[in-house]
Amino acid sequence: MAVMTTAQAWPDITSFELNRGRYRQSVYATGDNAFETERPFRVSFTPARLVTTDPLR
Repeated sequence: MAVMTTAQAWPDITSFELNRGRYRQSVYATGDNAFETERPFRVSFTPARLVTTDPLR
């Protein structure tokens, strides 16, 4: 499960994994810092890129 704040000034994302019946934070990234995880699949991105108004390349 992941929770993302889409505020353009300070976007962030937190990923949680279920462990022994409780959710625990597994990955956190904000702004231009990379969010990288292997579960449930490999992905890497920066929260800032998801909320940009710049044209896509």
